[in-house]
Amino acid sequence: MNTDLQCTTVLNTRPETGGFDAALREAGMNILHVPMLRFDIPETWDAVDAVLDDLQSFDGLLYTSALAVRFFSERATQRAVSPTRMPPVYAIGQKTTDALRGCGIEPAFLSTRAYAAAMAREIPDLAGKRFLQPCSDIAREDIVTAVNERGGKVRQIVTYRILPPTDDTVKRAQQLHNQQAFDCAAFFSPSAVRHFLDAVPEFRHDACVIASIGTTTADEIRSAGLNADIIAQEQSGESLARSIAEWYAQRSTQRRPCMKKQQSRIELRRDAKRSQMQKDT
Repeated sequence: MNTDLQCTTVLNTRPETGGFDAALREAGMNILHVPMLRFDIPETWDAVDAVLDDLQSFDGLLYTSALAVRFFSERATQRAVSPTRMPPVYAIGQKTTDALRGCGIEPAFLSTRAYAAAMAREIPDLAGKRFLQPCSDIAREDIVTAVNERGGKVRQIVTYRILPPTDDTVKRAQQLHNQQAFDCAAFFSPSAVRHFLDAVPEFRHDACVIASIGTTTADEIRSAGLNADIIAQEQSGESLARSIAEWYAQRSTQRRPCMKKQQSRIELRRDAKRSQMQKDT
C-alpha cells in the first residue's frame, strides 16, 4: 500500500459516509467527517399531500436523488399511498435507482447521464406530458427548463429541506482547519461549499487540495475564487474517492514526508491546547 496515502487525511463534508469513506479507507487514506449540511422534512406536508392525492394527473415522476426518493416515499407510506398507484418513474443514477428498488419501485426509465438536464433530453416523447419532480427546497430548475423546451411540463415539489450545519459542527470545522488536520476537502454540492466557506472564511486553497463530485459543485468552488483540483469522473461518492486516491498516488513523490506532516500537526494541536489553557486561566 502506498505509504503516502496512509498519511493523507480527507475531510468529508457530506452528511452521509457510506461508500465514499469505505473507498478511501480501502485505499489506505484517513477520513474526518464534518457534515456541512443537514436534511429535514418540509415545514408543512400540505403541498406534498395534495400531489399524493392527485398522482393520476401526472404522466411520470422524475427522481434525481436518493434523498428525494426517501422523503417522498416515506410520506407516501404515511399516507397509505401504494407504489402501485405511482405513475411511471424516471430516474438518474445508481444510488437513486437502488433507493427506488428498496421501496419496491422499478424505474420505467433509467438515464445514462449524470445530470438532470441531460436526462430530460434522453426521455422519449415528452411533448404534452406532465411530470412531478420531488426535490429539495433549493433544487435547480435545469430539468424544468429542459423538459419545457421539449414540450413537456414539470412541477417541482419540495419533499425535504437542506439546512446549514449545527454550531458545534461549525466550531469543529474551524478547529480542524486551524490545526491543519486535513490535506483534502471533498465537496458534494454547491450549498456545502458555501456553508464551509461561511464556517471557515479564512480558508485558503494553497493549504489544501479541493475535490468535487461534479462540474456543478466545481463551478461553485470556482465562483468563490478557488479551484477544484479533483473532479470525479462519475457523479458518485465512490468515484470521487477513487479520483482522490489516484490524484495523490500520482503525486506522492512530490509531497512532503509523512513524518514531517504528522509532527507539524502535533505541534499545531499542542499550540492550540496551550492557547486554550491560557484563556481558561
